[in-house]
Amino acid sequence: EGKEENQGYDGFVALIDSGISIYVWENAKFLSVVVYTCKAFDADKAKAFTQTFFGVGEMETMAF
Repeated sequence: EGKEENQGYDGFVALIDSGISIYVWENAKFLSVVVYTCKAFDADKAKAFTQTFFGVGEMETMAF
């Protein structure tokens, strides 16, 4: 049995040579989204979509 403060959900979508992961901690009101792809994409669009879709207030991002 896990810790109550760590309760939440996770998910993964496998794409050809790529993938999207999401981890959601309900009690902490925190989520982490990882988008990995070998193809170019608009990171600003992905960030804006994530912020709007999940109703995120404060957001930190990293691209590499």
